[in-house]
Formats: sequence, structure tokens, C-alpha cells
Amino acid sequence: MLILTLSNSKEYRLKRLKIPVELKCTSLAYPTVLRLAKRINPYILTYRRKLSKDKYESLLKFCRYIDVGKLAYDHNNIITSNHASNISLKLLKRRFKKSVLKLAFKCSESGLLSAISIARNIKRKKIVVATGYYGRPTRILYRLMGSEHMYTVAKSPIDSNRLGMYSYQLQNELYRSGSITKRTKLFGLTGQPLNHSLGPLVYNIFFRRFDLDAVYFRISAVTPHVIKKLNSYVRLTGFSVTSPMKMSFADTVTYDDRFSTATGVVNTLLFRGKRIFGYNTDSPAFMDLLKHYGIRNSGKVVVLGSGATARSAIYACLLMKIPCIVCARNNKDTAEIGKLFKVDSIEATNIRKISPSIIVNTASYSSDSSFIDKISLSKKTILIESVYYPVITPLIERARAAGADYVLGTTLYEYQAVRQSEHFFGAKYSQNFKGICMNVIRYYVERCKKTKKDFLGHQDLEELLYERLPRSLR
Repeated sequence: MLILTLSNSKEYRLKRLKIPVELKCTSLAYPTVLRLAKRINPYILTYRRKLSKDKYESLLKFCRYIDVGKLAYDHNNIITSNHASNISLKLLKRRFKKSVLKLAFKCSESGLLSAISIARNIKRKKIVVATGYYGRPTRILYRLMGSEHMYTVAKSPIDSNRLGMYSYQLQNELYRSGSITKRTKLFGLTGQPLNHSLGPLVYNIFFRRFDLDAVYFRISAVTPHVIKKLNSYVRLTGFSVTSPMKMSFADTVTYDDRFSTATGVVNTLLFRGKRIFGYNTDSPAFMDLLKHYGIRNSGKVVVLGSGATARSAIYACLLMKIPCIVCARNNKDTAEIGKLFKVDSIEATNIRKISPSIIVNTASYSSDSSFIDKISLSKKTILIESVYYPVITPLIERARAAGADYVLGTTLYEYQAVRQSEHFFGAKYSQNFKGICMNVIRYYVERCKKTKKDFLGHQDLEELLYERLPRSLR
């Protein structure tokens, strides 16, 4: 059950929302708390001052549970809050008999796994949550962890982002976390950072529109270990992979298509029991994009960058028999990737000497992106951008100024996501998913152009976008 947290006098008015609430009044005197409890009838009353048994029972007449912090009165309707780092699991099992056990973890990658592991081992009424940005998956998967309740906030939590909470609307409508069961298919995105991804918004709108028992959420991680361990705790179905992990799964997955085998790049995972199968949907997405825009063997392609996405772009060009040159900020990396795929390479210092007809940028706009600025653009140039944060990148701005044709990074994301959806859901839903993906992303791009505000990169990205989406797109 989702519980709406009310923590100040303005929010107390939100009781008009007919949903269970938590009334937080830790610093108020008992008479005031009793008066508020009578008026609001909260599901949970959080009150950390020591009271007599009689006063606890008086408050329990107007609420289902009282969160007392440290154990002061053992009762079926008392919640005892503990920071998991300060107390052992054995002590917790021995110390509390009747009350609901609430465990809060200060979350990191390892903290998330600890929270899920401990939740599975405590066979009693409990609420287990990992706080902060890393811990957000515990707020979505709380039912799978056996938690009695999960806390949300009334409106967008952007002001204070209370310990990583989602809003009630987002958790109830977009993630539908209250209806997640062992039968729910679990999809997600892993890598770091993840704030630029539109995946959770697009996929969960798709699941809701077609009433599919599935959810898509973020797991911030930099090693495959986190995903492997999570799969042993809860049964995963499929995951998207972004940087820096696209080339980290080599020893973990079975390559299941020619694109991942040739490039060593995996951006899509499918879980079948304990086995994990890896796929590369970036290369076919590049091929689809080149075909759609009629780009065939029409001069040389320059691929900027030497990472996982660059490998996928180069391999796509090779399959389409389009000659290409690779260039990266690091000359050693440039030479290595050129040798690996048997394509020409050029050092960053010499990039001004070429005038490519097609530029594919996969390099990030870091502090050292001067080599990107050196490449020449003209009206005859076609720019394909893979970076979509920001939506209008510095290279896109230069292409506009030069009168060159260009393809936004969000467009490439659309092609990649559609290809990925075929692995996740099969051909049955791919066209339906494509329509939702295109509509949501293009709405966002148009909004960026009109308002000149880019929300990608904000840790409350879904919150900001979902509340602005027209009902017809939800």
C-alpha cells in the first residue's frame, strides 16, 4: 500500500485526496498531535516523543499505526524505525516481537542489494527502504521485498527530494508499484549516469496503455555484479544497458546476435533463469537510420569517438559497405579501433584536413572535446548525433549555422528503442511501442525548442516530464 507523507500544515489540507496518509508531527506537543489525528485520521502517525501506554492507545483510536522510532511500547500497531547500519539482523529478530519493523538504509550500490537481501530474510511485518537516489528501486519493488507499505509525497519532490521519494502520482500511475507481484515482468536500465534517459517514461507509459503486467525502472551501477545479484533476488526479464557498462558484460553474458559478437558491445540483456543473453541494438538502429535517410555509399563517413557506440556505428557502416574513418580525442584509441575493424583512422590534430559527407558523433561533450570543434561542416554535410543530452548539442548548433542536414540524438534513440522492444516483447507489440516512443520523445523535443528548457539530466526527470505530458500521451 502506498502511503502519502504529510509533513507540514499546508500538506495537511491534502487529506481531501482519498488515499492513506502518514502524518509526521515529530516536534509537536501531544495535545496538538491528538487534535490533528482526530481531524485527519492518518493511516500512520509518526510521533517520536515518549508517551505513556494510555496516550499511545488514545492515539491508536484515530490511526492504524504509530511510528515511534525506538521501541517504547511493543504492540501490533506500532512501527519501530531503525537505521540498518546500526543494528544486526539477529538482534532485530530477537528484540521485536509484535511491532512492525522499519529498516532504512543509506543507499549506495551495495546498500541497495543489502536492503533487498535483508528484506527477503525477515519473515515478519516490515517496511524496508533504501533512501536516496540509489535506493529508489526499493520504493518501486517494495511489494516484492515483502514490505507492508511504502512512502510517497503529494506533489513533485523537486524542492527537497525527500530521501529519494517519488510523488504519489508517479508511483501510482506511471510505475504502478502497488500492483507489482511475483508475476510482474521486471525491465530496467543500468549504467551511470542515468538521469538523461527517457526509457522509464516511454516504457511505463507503453505498459500502462496496453495493460501489460510489467515495470521499467533504473538501477544505477558501474559493474555487472549488481545486476547479476539482483537477478538472483528477484526474477528479472530484460534490461537496457548504457555507458559505462556496454562493454563490461563480456564475461557475464552469452552474445546472442552477430552485432554483439562482432563489436563486443551489449546494450540489451535478456534473463532466462540464471543465464543472461546479450544483444546489440545500436548497430541495427544505425543501419535503419542510414536507410531511412537514404544514406548509402555516398562518400565517406567520419565516426567521432572510440567507445561502445562508435564501435556499433562503424560495424553498421561496414555491413552497409559504406567507407568510414574513425577519429577520437585519444590517438591511441583511434589507432586501436581502426585496426580492430580494419578501417582508416585519423589523428585528432589532422581532422581539419578532411571534409566528410557524413559525420556520426558518438563522443561526449566533456571538458576535452576540442577535436569535435575542429571538424568542418558545410551545406552538403549530414550530421548524425548519438548524444541526446542536451537535445541540441554544440555540434547540432554548428550544423544549423552551416545549413547542414542533421539527425538529433533522440531520433537515434527512437530507432534503438524500437529494435530493443523487439527483443523484450517480440514483433507483436513493436509497432505499438514505436508509436508511443515517437510521440513522447517528439513532444519533449518540441517542448525543448519552444521553452528552451532541457530537463534531461535532472534526477527527477520522470516527475518533471510526466506532469507536463498531455493526457492523450499518457
